[in-house]
Amino acid sequence: MRIKCIAFVICFYCSWCAFAWSATYYVSVSGNDTTGTGSIGAPWATITHALDSVEDGSIADVFPGTYFGRIRIRELSRKV
Repeated sequence: MRIKCIAFVICFYCSWCAFAWSATYYVSVSGNDTTGTGSIGAPWATITHALDSVEDGSIADVFPGTYFGRIRIRELSRKV
């Protein structure tokens, strides 16, 4: 029983740390890839730019809207 409790604590800690260290970036049809920072106040305009800019483990939150163009995933190691 003690081993199960320790395993649970380790799994909980690891999942919490991964969540705590992940950053959230934003994409909006009114955003700008040149001047935007990916923040909620200055979102990027394209999903492709977000995929190229965020580090592994980050979240790209895409606001509702109609996005035109192609989405290009340039690194095969990233998950979408």
